[in-house]
Amino acid sequence: MLGNPVDRVYKKRYTAKVGEHLKLFNTDDVQLFYSENKGSYLNLENGRNYLIDDKLEAIEKELDPAQFFRISRQAIINVNAIDDMISYTNSRLKIKINSFKEMDLIVSRERVKDFKNWLEK
Repeated sequence: MLGNPVDRVYKKRYTAKVGEHLKLFNTDDVQLFYSENKGSYLNLENGRNYLIDDKLEAIEKELDPAQFFRISRQAIINVNAIDDMISYTNSRLKIKINSFKEMDLIVSRERVKDFKNWLEK
């Protein structure tokens, strides 16, 4: 049985293996989660990226939807990390996050309407 969504507790921290060490990251410090070459990563404000074990499908369910939004199959962004939004081809949007230059962050056409609604909540 599922509990009341109002009582839902969202994941607050993720771990990443760095060499022989495990590093702990608060979700508030994560600018975005993204997948590339079959790996999932988190990106911090300082521009560093860390490989994590979780898949984006699982991460999406664990995050607070008021703070994070899945813009495409490749990325979940933190609303507080958005620096700019630009109209892009085929009614899509391109998102700019200062800490992230690895790939273009494009809101897929199917998600643009939901994304705009999410921004205004």
